[in-house]
Amino acid sequence: MDEMDEMDEMDEMDEMDEMDEMDEMDESRGCQAYLITVVLEFLRAKAFPVVKQGRHCDWVAQIVRFRFLESEIPRLFQNPDLFPSPAARVKFAAMMALDTNLQFIDAVTDLLLRESANDLAQFSRDIWSHCTYRKGSKGWENFLLNWAPGAPEFDQRLATDPKSAFQLLPAVGMRVMADNRDEERLLRRWIMEVSSDEIWKPRNNNG
Repeated sequence: MDEMDEMDEMDEMDEMDEMDEMDEMDESRGCQAYLITVVLEFLRAKAFPVVKQGRHCDWVAQIVRFRFLESEIPRLFQNPDLFPSPAARVKFAAMMALDTNLQFIDAVTDLLLRESANDLAQFSRDIWSHCTYRKGSKGWENFLLNWAPGAPEFDQRLATDPKSAFQLLPAVGMRVMADNRDEERLLRRWIMEVSSDEIWKPRNNNG
């Protein structure tokens, strides 16, 4: 019986040791996940001044992030036991180092520049490879309708009186307008030259 009791006690101790090891592993994973979160928030905060130059950014989120890092980073450095291992603390400190931050900012800047260059290249491809006219519309509608293709930005548009619309006429559109004016002028001259009696004179059906 004594041997069986000892074996049972040993099994229980082994199970407790395994549970303790699992708890430690879970705690270590939780610490590592939290440290990764802190590092990512730190990198987002460092990249914010650069990213805001070319992208829409949430200022409220940045303020919340800064307040979190302002209290959390000193707390971690002042309490080494919060790190799962000395190696994790060294890696965390390396991520906070100035040289690493400068390299990260350079990488973010390079990424934003490449994205902007790609956006410009895509815009140029869209302009040159797609028609600027509205499909299914009449030819003159592409020049004479309100907000016709090619209209400039709002601050460059001219005011009309009464305020109704702004029309942009390219060279082809001006040709259309000139042809219309010529046709209207010829029609007016014909009306002026032909007397009203001649216009309303009944036709001779016998002839």
